[in-house]
Amino acid sequence: MSKVRTSARALAASRKTVSPNQADAVTLIAPVWGSRHIERFLDLVLPTWLSPGNAPALSKDPGLIVRIMTRAADIARLDGTDGVNALRKVSEVEFSTIDDLLAPDCVPVTLTLALHRGIARGVVAGRPRSFLFINSDFALADGSLAYAARAIQSGKRLLLSPSLRVDEESIRPALRARLQEPAFRGFPPREMVGLALQHLHPTVHSSRMDQAWLKSRHTHQLYWLQDQDTLLARGFCLFALGLTTSEPPPPAAAFCDYGMGPMITGDIAADIVDHSDKFLALEIAPHDYEAGLCDFGPPDTGEIGRQLQQWTTEFHRRQALTPLVFTAAPPDAPQLPAHLPSTAAISAILGQLGPPQPMSRHPNWQGGLLGWLRSREEIGILSVPVEIDAKSGLPAAPERVAPRAALRTAARRFLVGGARRAPWQPYHTLSRNLAGLVGEASAEQPRPSALGASRLYSFQPLDEFRNRHDPAPGSSLIIGLDLTNWSSARSFLNQARLAGVEGQKQHFLLTHADDSPITALDLSRIHSAADFLETEALLFFDTRLDAAAEKAYGRIADGNWSSRPASLAFDALLAPVWTAACLASGLLSRLRPVSWRPRATNVALLTGRVRWNARTRDGA
Repeated sequence: MSKVRTSARALAASRKTVSPNQADAVTLIAPVWGSRHIERFLDLVLPTWLSPGNAPALSKDPGLIVRIMTRAADIARLDGTDGVNALRKVSEVEFSTIDDLLAPDCVPVTLTLALHRGIARGVVAGRPRSFLFINSDFALADGSLAYAARAIQSGKRLLLSPSLRVDEESIRPALRARLQEPAFRGFPPREMVGLALQHLHPTVHSSRMDQAWLKSRHTHQLYWLQDQDTLLARGFCLFALGLTTSEPPPPAAAFCDYGMGPMITGDIAADIVDHSDKFLALEIAPHDYEAGLCDFGPPDTGEIGRQLQQWTTEFHRRQALTPLVFTAAPPDAPQLPAHLPSTAAISAILGQLGPPQPMSRHPNWQGGLLGWLRSREEIGILSVPVEIDAKSGLPAAPERVAPRAALRTAARRFLVGGARRAPWQPYHTLSRNLAGLVGEASAEQPRPSALGASRLYSFQPLDEFRNRHDPAPGSSLIIGLDLTNWSSARSFLNQARLAGVEGQKQHFLLTHADDSPITALDLSRIHSAADFLETEALLFFDTRLDAAAEKAYGRIADGNWSSRPASLAFDALLAPVWTAACLASGLLSRLRPVSWRPRATNVALLTGRVRWNARTRDGA
């Protein structure tokens, strides 16, 4: 590791204190930097902070200071805007620079250090101060800030809360339309939950335990759709909504959602916001954010337990004991038997966990901090900010044995291709053959008997699938969905919702007209729009030989040539052989179902039964 030095300017800035007349005010720390995040913050998020039950409710009692942590160059893009000017009318607004905390592609570390700096700047030694932490992508329901301020000033030292992640591309039009209404005065919590349930993010769908389509590769929240208006949850990694402290924070030694709060307050005991009526934050995230965490297949408590064992601390595991409710149901709706599925699942998961990970110097923090330091080193920044203990808080550098991720990614893109497979991949030709089959099971063939009319359904497993259904006309619907045009696909799903009756069978043929493979993100969109269906079968289709070629190419692209040169060289010779066999076999037009992890299959067949009386939601 290169020689490091501490930034004196950052040290001086972090020691600034507030004036006595600010002593009783709540300080809201809001990190925001970068063009995309500032645009989202000003357009979609800040207007919700200005609703009557949020920032204005704190303007006089107890008073509010909003400390925006940002880059020096971004202050001009924020200060003077209509939203920030409106915020100044109800709070004191401060800007604190974080330029010396930045590193390429290391946002979690920078975010944690920015929060530490924001706290340090507002603490007066020996005098308790209350802080709230709201990310720049958190749209708030009306009344959320008022509740959080009351809670943190009532004696709670550490307050945790869940957020509900939504798909930015999907929710943006509906959110903007509502914010631009002349009479808009904030989102009531239940209205905001109703909107969120229509636009849940793929990572939320992959963490739902009441479905068998998707699973998460890194589980930290679990969800159950109780009914069309209520989502239940258990969280292993809730965000720190607020804390009270009378001392400057110690050097950062944990991510902000891993252990920052307990390490500042000195106690892992925390109060948890357990209902969306009290506090509700919608995390607005791009559709492809953390796309790599979504995987095909049903969730499994054993696999989830193994994932959690790798990173959860005692602090994380305590959080999961609290049931969480997001509801859009009318206040007079009948009470549901909530939490029963989540209680059984959490008991099964926690029962298989071994000793927890340490909260301080957590392996994930050490790895993230090392990456942050290396990224800064590569662009010529050698200073270590005061928020990090430069003497004992820096991780040791591990040996660099495996190829860099960028090299592996480039190799995979060359050998396999991206969304469109490389010409030498067997799937490239397969997708062309399938393009001609899509129309043979389209929405223009609405009867179950049409299942036997296409080559696509000629294999025995699908014949058996067809024979299990009532062949009477009108007893079910078959709809072809081109996932390339999502607006059209969603329109078809809405028609299916309107046409459906409770208990009816519906079948959907899922394809891409542009030949790209079906992904976990595609399924998450379908899962969100088709929440009125109870899934009975989800079949993927593939050729007989190309899976072997795909595996060989994948091993070449992802493998470590320094440790397995002979094996990977064999794969390099074998992959073209498999490809040639696929192209010559004539099997490309004959499909067969495959198991979960279908790699790059281009066709899926979904069948489900309408589970509640179909009704249209706004924006569906």
